[in-house]
Amino acid sequence: MSEKLNTNRAGILFAPITWFIVFCAINLAMTGLYLNKVESLHKNYNAKYTEIIQKTQVPKAQNPKLKNVKIKATQVIEAPANIESDFQKEFYIAQSNWLNAWIMLLAIVLGILGVAFPLFFSERMKQYQDSSDEIKGKIHDALIELENAQKALNDLEKAQVALAEIKAANLPQIKEDIAKTKQWRDETEASALLAQGNFEEALSIFENVVETNPNDETTLLNYGAVLMKLNHVEDALLAYDRAIEINPKLASAHNNRGRALQRLERDEEAIASYDTAIKLKPDLASAYFNRGTTLGKIGDETQEKDKALKKYEDALKSLKKTIELDPAYSEAYCNYGIALAKFKRHEEALAAYNRAIELEPNDANTRYNLGKTLEALDRDEDALSAYNRAIFLNPNFANAHYNRGFVLEKLGHYKKALAAIEKALELNPENRVGIRARDHLRSIINELPDDEA
Repeated sequence: MSEKLNTNRAGILFAPITWFIVFCAINLAMTGLYLNKVESLHKNYNAKYTEIIQKTQVPKAQNPKLKNVKIKATQVIEAPANIESDFQKEFYIAQSNWLNAWIMLLAIVLGILGVAFPLFFSERMKQYQDSSDEIKGKIHDALIELENAQKALNDLEKAQVALAEIKAANLPQIKEDIAKTKQWRDETEASALLAQGNFEEALSIFENVVETNPNDETTLLNYGAVLMKLNHVEDALLAYDRAIEINPKLASAHNNRGRALQRLERDEEAIASYDTAIKLKPDLASAYFNRGTTLGKIGDETQEKDKALKKYEDALKSLKKTIELDPAYSEAYCNYGIALAKFKRHEEALAAYNRAIELEPNDANTRYNLGKTLEALDRDEDALSAYNRAIFLNPNFANAHYNRGFVLEKLGHYKKALAAIEKALELNPENRVGIRARDHLRSIINELPDDEA
């Protein structure tokens, strides 16, 4: 580019000089022509002057006609003046021609310059424009590259700052956060499997998570829940104990520990765990529910009536508190109805069962307990409907089959009652009451006439 610009400058510089040299050469040529013309006129003048002088020197004898001598002398005398006048005229004509030629030459030169210079400068301007556009393009590209470089530099600075922050941060904590993210993903997958009933697969995932991070109380709680579903109650209890060891103030761990203890028939220890959970979290409705349910179970197993009633009363309070904390807790209404029935508060119990059915219409246990209360109120037909519904919802509900058989017997449908009892014994062959009821119904049927049986 620099070489091209230098060449253009040289062309611009030497073009006028070239034209000037041409002009001077033409001028010199015209001047030469002029001088030749003058020299020619001068020679003619000298020749005529010499001729006249020679004529004036002719002897008078050779000029007999003297009269004419005066005339010729006068012509001779006047001849130089005429010759000089002719010379001047010729000189002026030559000078005028020379000036005209010079002016024409100048006009031609100016015309040529008038045409050449615009063309020359137009071409030069185009070249400069092209060069300018090229330079502008390169400058634009350079600016873009500079902007990109600036951005890259800014990104590098940000990366360096981030790297410095990472170096300044607690790297073990970052690794722990990554591990927690993977743990959360695995637990989410395991929870989905648990909801689908794939307990074994869920257990396998939780075992890996616990092995990777054995000190996370939430993971231990979920691990314990899976173990409970698989009836690995002892292992579940260990998981809950470990969670409590990590975080003694974790109310849900104490609550779940109580459920495991209840399954292991360690009811009093379970009550203590529920009490701890309630103390740590007074609004934990499930802890009140579990406590009331366990107290009702203890009451059922207590031989002394007064002590049993005390347990039922305590259970009633816990279940009532559960409903207050969670009015949509359908199972709490069912168990509350059972506790009310222990005190023969059957109408209140019916209201509790009906509320439970509103919240969860497809719970077989609520229908079964509703049937028992209706039966206690001598509403055997309604009780029979309740048992039928319970069996429809859970065909393997042995106690519902037993109670249905008992109601059918009371209603005089002995063969249907026997069929119900026999179905119950299929599901629970070790039920002695069922065995006695079956034998009793068979004896009644054998004694009845064929048309009545």
